[in-house]
Amino acid sequence: MVEDEQIIAADEDLPLASLANEEMVDVRVERILEHVDESLKLEDALQAAVGAASGDLFLMQYRVRQALEETLQCTPDSVTAIAEVVPVIATFLKLSQQADRYVQLAIKIKTAKDKS
Repeated sequence: MVEDEQIIAADEDLPLASLANEEMVDVRVERILEHVDESLKLEDALQAAVGAASGDLFLMQYRVRQALEETLQCTPDSVTAIAEVVPVIATFLKLSQQADRYVQLAIKIKTAKDKS
C-alpha cells in the first residue's frame, strides 16, 4: 500500500507537460508503425515498399528530431557548440525531403493505379 502511494506521489511530481509529451511520443511512434503495417498489407508490391520505406524515414526523422530537441534545450555557449549541431539539422532536413519524395511517389502510384 505504501509503495502505491509513493508511485502516485512520484507521478504527481512530474510536470503535466512532460507527461503529455511522453503520451504524444507514444502516439506518434504508434501511428508511424501503423502506417508501415498498413503499407505492408497492400497487394501492390511497389506501393507496399514505398509506404514502408516512407514510414521508416518518418521514424528516423522523428528520432533525430527528438535528439535535436534534447540537445537544443540548453542555449549553446559558443559558435563551436552550434556548429556541432548543424550536421544533425542537415540530416533531419534530408530525411524530411526524402520522406516527402516517398509520399509524393506514393500519391503518384495510387493516382496512376486508380486511373487504370
